[in-house]
Amino acid sequence: MGEVHECLVCSRTFKHKYDLARHFKLHEGSGHKCSSCDKQFCTSQQLQEHMRTHTGEKPYQCVECKRSYKQRAHLARHVRLHTGERPHECSICQKTFVSKHDLTVHERVHTGEKPYRCDECQLSFKDNRTLKRHSFVHSGIKCHICSVCKKAFSRRADLHNHTRTHTGEKPYVCSVCNRAFTVKGQLLKHTRRIHNRLAKL
Repeated sequence: MGEVHECLVCSRTFKHKYDLARHFKLHEGSGHKCSSCDKQFCTSQQLQEHMRTHTGEKPYQCVECKRSYKQRAHLARHVRLHTGERPHECSICQKTFVSKHDLTVHERVHTGEKPYRCDECQLSFKDNRTLKRHSFVHSGIKCHICSVCKKAFSRRADLHNHTRTHTGEKPYVCSVCNRAFTVKGQLLKHTRRIHNRLAKL
């Protein structure tokens, strides 16, 4: 996968040395600071794109479905959903992706890299989105409520998984023995414990 460059201040890693150098400006206090929330960015373009989270401006519109985006890169990634283009290919397993970001996150499956760490429990994650979802566990906020039994959950995905205990739905089916499971994690655990073990015998 090539050399990984690690920030000595926060341990965040980068594939390219110039990305690390640009990132380090944030620690030096020489980044571009948002006047609304004091968040800092490596470049003025990143700051400009961030400001749209405050203004709500979405200047980039898809000609196919009229959906609008704050960033040009997000529009380009969206357009590929219409064209079917997946130009970014994993050099290890040849799986293809719509965006370079999706490929970068996927590559961490092979490298084991988890650069996003929870400040509360020190668990690490492959991407920032998963870390944000995880953070709700610590917030104590449970706004997703089961309509059947009124049990509350901090994450929508947990509510969806729980709902299947009422419906009996088991959408995750083992390709080896056809056993079905309520959640994907149960299927993965089953595959590791049963079929991977049998394959080693």
